[in-house]
Amino acid sequence: MGMATAIVPTAVLVIEKKEMMRVLHAEHALSDRFMAYILARNIRVEEDLIDQLFNSSEKRLARTLLLLARYAENLNLKRCAPKFPRRC
Repeated sequence: MGMATAIVPTAVLVIEKKEMMRVLHAEHALSDRFMAYILARNIRVEEDLIDQLFNSSEKRLARTLLLLARYAENLNLKRCAPKFPRRC
């Protein structure tokens, strides 16, 4: 389906389809969270497709930068502006 490369040491957990189905039926909190993630991802994919079809590359870049900025806010990352020396 896809390929990824980790840039830091990573542990990957593979869950078989039968086991995932069993857990989703048994654990309602996990099921709710998983469905919320899937729905949000689906909405984002649809928005990306619409963006690709109807907007220029400059608008798509601006949208991507805004999405990344919001992603940084969700991670509580500090934003820092470059400090330039003052000229007198």
